[in-house]
Amino acid sequence: MAANNNDPNAIGKAFLTHYYSSFDGNRNNLASLFNDSSMMTYEGSQHQGQKSIMEKLTTLKFSTCKHESKTMGTCKHESKTMDVQPSGAGGLLIVVTGDIFVDGGKNGIKYSEIFHLMKAENNSFWIHNLVFRLNYC
Repeated sequence: MAANNNDPNAIGKAFLTHYYSSFDGNRNNLASLFNDSSMMTYEGSQHQGQKSIMEKLTTLKFSTCKHESKTMGTCKHESKTMDVQPSGAGGLLIVVTGDIFVDGGKNGIKYSEIFHLMKAENNSFWIHNLVFRLNYC
């Protein structure tokens, strides 16, 4: 994902729009956001490298997921908060919280997602770390 300016919040918002629209439409399009140094923890299951991460993301039990107010598909994310900070390593730390609705359910499950983005040579960002967790408590 290319960076348009140096405002961390604008970059974070643009990244999340890109990430969730790719997740919602065709998760295979997320592959370019990961590389062999990337690590993802999804509900406690750790995955290192683009191949392992994409294998996990493309085999989740629901086939489509819609972000924000779109209601098609079997899953819907509604982001409630987004916090962005420069990471000190030349990247960005993004923390997202919200509700996820699965299989047409009317009651959302709280979730949190953390992204550590690193800047690439072409002024775009890639995901160094991703942590996703449902919040049941």
